[in-house]
Amino acid sequence: MHSSVWLSFLGLSFLGGVALVSFIPVVSAALLWVILLGTVILCVSVWRGTFGDSREGVRRRLIGVLIGLCTLAFACGMWRFDAVATLYSRLAVFADRRAGDAPVSFLFHGFVDGAFVSRGNDGAFPFYITAAQAGDRIVAIRERVLVETGPLPAYTPGTRMQIDGNVALAGERDTWLLRDGIRIKLRATQIQEYAHEPYEISLMQRVRMHSLRLVIGVRSLFERAIRASVPEPASALIEGVLLGTRQFLPDAIREAFRITGMTHILAVSGYNISVVGAGVLALLLRWIRRRQAFWATLAVLVLFTLMTGASASVVRAAIMGGLLFFAQSYGRLPYLTNALILAACAMVFVQPFVLRYDVGFQLSFLAVIGLSWGAPLIARSLERTRVPPIIHEPLAATLAAQIAVLPVILVVFGSLSIAAPLANILTVPVVPLVMAAGFVAGMLAIIIPPLAPLVGIPAWVGASYILWVVERISSLPGASVGVSLPWWGGLLLAIGIWGAWKYLSRSYATMASS
Repeated sequence: MHSSVWLSFLGLSFLGGVALVSFIPVVSAALLWVILLGTVILCVSVWRGTFGDSREGVRRRLIGVLIGLCTLAFACGMWRFDAVATLYSRLAVFADRRAGDAPVSFLFHGFVDGAFVSRGNDGAFPFYITAAQAGDRIVAIRERVLVETGPLPAYTPGTRMQIDGNVALAGERDTWLLRDGIRIKLRATQIQEYAHEPYEISLMQRVRMHSLRLVIGVRSLFERAIRASVPEPASALIEGVLLGTRQFLPDAIREAFRITGMTHILAVSGYNISVVGAGVLALLLRWIRRRQAFWATLAVLVLFTLMTGASASVVRAAIMGGLLFFAQSYGRLPYLTNALILAACAMVFVQPFVLRYDVGFQLSFLAVIGLSWGAPLIARSLERTRVPPIIHEPLAATLAAQIAVLPVILVVFGSLSIAAPLANILTVPVVPLVMAAGFVAGMLAIIIPPLAPLVGIPAWVGASYILWVVERISSLPGASVGVSLPWWGGLLLAIGIWGAWKYLSRSYATMASS
């Protein structure tokens, strides 16, 4: 058995341990029993007297060793999630403190650690606390929290300030916080900016502040340039496609995207990056070689990641998409699965909550698996139809990604878009063109502002076409139906999809050999 197969089994076992404890609370004694079981299996398998020295005995011994190591890797996954889940937050002692009926406020120092997000009449932003103050005493605390405040002003990342506010623990419904390791919400009652901190901060924290300020500053400049070059609502769509920003899209358009199963192009996840990247790669392959097209596509992904703010979820999605395109361009598809599993293990080890709470991570992993396993199979099937060859590759990529992410969509969103394949076929091939035109329009609008309305015409045409298709298809009767599955139902559906893929793969292999 090849060493890469061993690594894949060990990685899947680790992910399985994290997944089990993510959904089912397990007592510490259960973890000890799993460790004991794995140790016993490993010791019994290693001992020569168990299976003997024959060729069959050695094979069984290796299988036993693999089972024992996988059991220990499973236990390691259980331990890692439990260790992070029970990690003590020093700010937890301030949570939900009250003096009579009024909540108690505390004073914290730090800096804005992410983009400001408006939510109706309220706003929120990530805040990195470097110190907590009680009277004249300042205690060093290093923790990232979410500050909830009013809609204005939109504070710039890296801004240093002190916040007086009430502390609360993030709940089970705050999945978007838990996936990034944020445990605390701070409801601000008073915010005061200052130019110089009353305490020293480390060099790494200063680098982090200035990096955030640079990245978010470039993103804000680019957003303003797009709005200056492309009229609404097309500019809002281009911002969604390029930057993952949805707040400027009208509610009716957002609902149309949901009905048609097109929200993936508005969410920066591996699903978005994989489908869009596949379109960019297919477009470049018409003029340059595959390996050159890969490096150009990779540059687009890096730029895409930086422009969206380089959040943890976007970086994870970009890694998944980059691995797929590397395997396609360098003929390493047989090893792609192993690379994806190892990359997923590394990401989950750093932040175990992403396996349960980060839908973008789940879509990223499944979409890349679908594109690597399912797209070639679907493309081969399309060759037997009357579908024009020019759309074989984008159509196969779209259908493969849709099928792969179906279990997560039904479990998390509870709806099945019947019109999704049609909407994706008509719009996804245009998305890379809209991205390119929107990016060029934004850049030229920054460099030569008077030309902004003129250079934005191609991007406006492409975005308007996408909006027209989505709105028309969403109005069709039965475009979307409500289908909700429990987590175990999604697991059974995923197993069924995998079984269908294995059956079709063997059928095509048999036909090719005969």
